[in-house]
Amino acid sequence: MIGHILLGFFIWTVPVSIQENTEKLEPLKISHRARSLQPGEVVMIEVQSTEPLKNLLGRIFERVFFFYPDTGQKVWRGLVGIDLQTPPENYSLQLEGMTLDEVPIRANHSLKIVSKTFPTRRLTVDEKFVNPPQTELERIQKESKRIREIFAQLTPQRLWKGPFNSPVPGAPTSGFGKRSILNGQPRSPHGGTDFSAGTGTPVRSPSRGKVVLAS
Repeated sequence: MIGHILLGFFIWTVPVSIQENTEKLEPLKISHRARSLQPGEVVMIEVQSTEPLKNLLGRIFERVFFFYPDTGQKVWRGLVGIDLQTPPENYSLQLEGMTLDEVPIRANHSLKIVSKTFPTRRLTVDEKFVNPPQTELERIQKESKRIREIFAQLTPQRLWKGPFNSPVPGAPTSGFGKRSILNGQPRSPHGGTDFSAGTGTPVRSPSRGKVVLAS
């Protein structure tokens, strides 16, 4: 018997391009690194300050992203995820922080998001896999609500460190962002990564963190 494991997490990407902010936003120097500025990617933002900062956060895509200090609190880094549904255009990352002397610090950094075409698969399956029966709708709604509440929680503490590892042996069995059309009906893009493993296989955390759902 084969079990399926679904995990939704950001994969640490190897940066291949660097773009520094062209504006002189003293006392902050802002740069970003990413494999690409496309939906589904993760962007590393680095902020260098002329003096130590007490805190720093960023706002973009109608979301808040926390930043974490390096030694001396003059260099701060944060990861910004680009949602699969993000339209291509220029976006402004709004940075807000505070110096140790309680002086507010604000700056903006531009991210130009470009479009990306994800693979699409067309399948013909039993109708019950396209439109769940009424008897299952209540359970599906409760589970969806539970997952939305979990993803809505923001924790300022960074628990993870370094690259993420595979939770089970073997390669992923599905592609992140792949779109499915079942019996001619479009479905939401795949927002996670699937792994197959035998029943009873231990599932390890990809990095340090807090398990918020095991079900």
